[in-house]
Amino acid sequence: MNQTVLAPAQWAQMEFALVRLGDQRRTQRLVKIATRLAQSPGGTRPQAMPQWGELGRFQL
Repeated sequence: MNQTVLAPAQWAQMEFALVRLGDQRRTQRLVKIATRLAQSPGGTRPQAMPQWGELGRFQL
């Protein structure tokens, strides 16, 4: 079993780049959000996205 650890940006790109959300900008935003969350897995959303504009667009 090969367990390669990817950088957060690589992982997010592999997992979410082909998601169809109706607009390519939404997919790019999803990849960006996943990257930020993967960079800070034990943190909070405000820690992962310190700019209010980024955090406000993040919906669960």
